[in-house]
Amino acid sequence: MSATVLFVDDEEVILDCMQTLFAEKDLKIITASNPQNALDIISQEKIAVVVSDHNMPEMTGIELLARVRAISPDTTKILLTGMTDFQVAVDAINTGEVFRFILKPWKSNDLIQTVEEAILHYQ
Repeated sequence: MSATVLFVDDEEVILDCMQTLFAEKDLKIITASNPQNALDIISQEKIAVVVSDHNMPEMTGIELLARVRAISPDTTKILLTGMTDFQVAVDAINTGEVFRFILKPWKSNDLIQTVEEAILHYQ
């Protein structure tokens, strides 16, 4: 199932956690600590799945995923957030065409399964 997954979060501890969580998987894991860096990566590399935090200083995860859709329409998008606002979920689906919406704190097995399903969706 080798594929490239990009995790975007302004908290380094979350990015480190993702690296550890997916270390044993047959995946290329890339991390970005800000949305602009993520967009630069996506414009240069084929990304199967983007998992983005919603609450970030430069732009929201929804804004980022909407831009990802324009740059790389086939990339599968997942929004990871601590916010349980219904409007955020609706906007994520309608604006960013988000494949899944995951709430923090996540269950590791559920997150892994969701990323694997997103890769299959991408393929």
